[in-house]
Amino acid sequence: MLLFRGFAKIAHEAMVDEAKTVTEEELEEFIPHTENMFSFNATSRLSEIKTDSFVIGSKTDKVFDFELIKELAEKSNSKSFFYENVGHSPAFETPEYNRRLLDFLLS
Repeated sequence: MLLFRGFAKIAHEAMVDEAKTVTEEELEEFIPHTENMFSFNATSRLSEIKTDSFVIGSKTDKVFDFELIKELAEKSNSKSFFYENVGHSPAFETPEYNRRLLDFLLS
């Protein structure tokens, strides 16, 4: 958890620094794109995925609803792993994340 706090602090500082470089005009152009992402839904096409895929998620993710993550894995016939008490960034919050991903890629 200490590692994650250190990463979160660095990431926060980097985002604040990056935000200083964004103009009002760029921000106004960017906002509609982020709003459009909430209306994008390709769920009906997930069964078209023919290659092996791996969904890693968290049951306590506050950004993506777990039921949607689970549905993504099921409808795309993906292998999956769901963490219990991890937030939105298991890659940074769990030491074994890279091992799980590597095991999938080597299988």
